[in-house]
Amino acid sequence: PRNYDGVYRGTVPARAALALSLNAAAVDLAGQVGLPRVIETARRLGVTSPLRAEMGLALGSSEVTLLELTGAYCPFFNGGRRVEPHGIVAVIGSDGNTLEARQPETRPILTEPEAFLVNDLLREVVRTGTGRPLSRWGLAGLAAGKTGTTDDGRDAWFVGAPPWLAAGIWTGEDTPRPLPITGASAALPVWGEFMRETVPPDLRAFGAVDPWPRPAAIEEAEMLSRGGQYES
Repeated sequence: PRNYDGVYRGTVPARAALALSLNAAAVDLAGQVGLPRVIETARRLGVTSPLRAEMGLALGSSEVTLLELTGAYCPFFNGGRRVEPHGIVAVIGSDGNTLEARQPETRPILTEPEAFLVNDLLREVVRTGTGRPLSRWGLAGLAAGKTGTTDDGRDAWFVGAPPWLAAGIWTGEDTPRPLPITGASAALPVWGEFMRETVPPDLRAFGAVDPWPRPAAIEEAEMLSRGGQYES
């Protein structure tokens, strides 16, 4: 597989691979982990669409819906708890009384440290990777997420969250046809505009310094690169 920019970088940390959307690294990692485990994890996260056990799965060769994808990302933003997506929040009568309300159904599917590690990688996407343009909307220090672009720009998306709301944006045409777009150029600006409108009045409630504090079980270490080999 080729990377989007046509540059092969050899051995890279997972953090850089995800931030820069390196296709070669994603396929290599899927091969090391094993496709059955990749599919099992996707199912656990809530993906129900058919998933083909082929290496292209790491790059999105099996189609899923935007609702599935957004729901699957939620545990990373939510301390490991999955929230079942639903389309109707409440039904309110003409007199203003609530006739029916949907209570979010949540269940833990990842440990808090597992969720934190993935979320921290997704924050790196926004800090230094393909999601950097979110700084234009003042969300660079708060948001975590991932861009995605299929071949020829037929589909471009961004799924992400600041601490208060998760959302996914898809851009493209139903035809479909090739378009000169990427997740960063098309979907991310829509997501940024939408999310800026949802910012709560008091950001301090979400920990403006560090909205996702590190669990005590997680330790941090600096890595040095020596001739392409990484060591702590």
